[in-house]
Amino acid sequence: IIFLPQPGDGKVSLQLRIHSGAAFDPAGKSGVMALLGDSLFPEPETNNFFEDELGGTLVVDTDYDSINVTMTGNTGEVARMVDALKAALVDAPFTDEHVAKLKAERVAAVKKLTRADLADQAVAERLLGSFPYGRPVGGNAESLAKIDRIDLMVARDKFLNPNNATLVVGGTFDKSRIQRTFRQQLGVWRRSDRVVPSTFRQAEPPDQDVLLIPNEDPGTEVRLAVRGLARSDADYPVSLVLAVLANNFMHGATFNSVGFARFEAHVLPGLVMFGGHSEMAEPEVALKLVWERAVKPLMEAPPTVPALDAAKGIARATLSARQGAGPGAGGLWLDSDTYGVGDPAKQLRAVENVTATDVQRVANRLFKNAPAARIAFADVELAPETGGKPASATKTDVPAPATSIPKPMK
Repeated sequence: IIFLPQPGDGKVSLQLRIHSGAAFDPAGKSGVMALLGDSLFPEPETNNFFEDELGGTLVVDTDYDSINVTMTGNTGEVARMVDALKAALVDAPFTDEHVAKLKAERVAAVKKLTRADLADQAVAERLLGSFPYGRPVGGNAESLAKIDRIDLMVARDKFLNPNNATLVVGGTFDKSRIQRTFRQQLGVWRRSDRVVPSTFRQAEPPDQDVLLIPNEDPGTEVRLAVRGLARSDADYPVSLVLAVLANNFMHGATFNSVGFARFEAHVLPGLVMFGGHSEMAEPEVALKLVWERAVKPLMEAPPTVPALDAAKGIARATLSARQGAGPGAGGLWLDSDTYGVGDPAKQLRAVENVTATDVQRVANRLFKNAPAARIAFADVELAPETGGKPASATKTDVPAPATSIPKPMK
């Protein structure tokens, strides 16, 4: 338990992180951990209770590395907040009806995914295959259909335990009183025999051909991805600055504001994704522009001093937002426990110390000779051998050097 007192605020927050997320979904059943997070507070009335009765909010979010519960409320309501947390962690029943309802809500959310969302998922799967970060956090209709109550009960017993969790208390509170409340309410929360480590077999290199996915919407949605860094990697702070610079390049690669570069770091190495929506008819041309105008410049020359300073400012602000002020400001402290990256001050200092040479070095580390996954959602006609299935894909006859990672210079 980490205490971050802020006297006079009048509010209190409880940020609970379970240090196991969607990476631990069983094979073929992606969505189990997301459903486990959904099961903590399954009734929509609970959110109304926090807003109307406790003067605060309730948010539950599941990602690859964790399940996060953030509660805020008036200082005088802390006992009721802890009671609600106990009900979710210790007393919540699992019935077939509850599980069916949660699955139906997840399936409904999957059906609302945009083409951009589907493109993100497609390139992650192309790059990482069956590796956990290649599967969607919330699952898909097929995987969710396979999940039953037993799967959630097994996940609950294995991962939802106090020795696999960190709790940050922020805002205005009496430390001795809230500790007593924790002992009374959460003292019955059972520890597990062991914490399951994040160890998975690394994915094989991706197929180098462009994956074309037929889509009748106008324009082309393209993605290019390579493997990235772990959150605990010493070069992670550099990658934050690199991501800002890469975004700037993508905006100038004929994608304007709809182009982006995303660096996803997790407990294990994640991915770097470049993407955007292009009005070009040829996906191969759009993907080549991503490489030539957004990736290649990062490796060929270090950023200018003004560009570096501006990027460091944005990266630092992005990281600082996870620390913030007031209730719910414990994000960087939780990261410290999840990833072993040191306290918030150390994390912010690491960004400030990034140099132009660091940026170019890490760009070459990530992109030089790296196998890239490339996909495009486009209005294309499939070859006859595909059988005309919408979910099928075809290989392009574009020579590899044109849109793939070029050979290193001698």
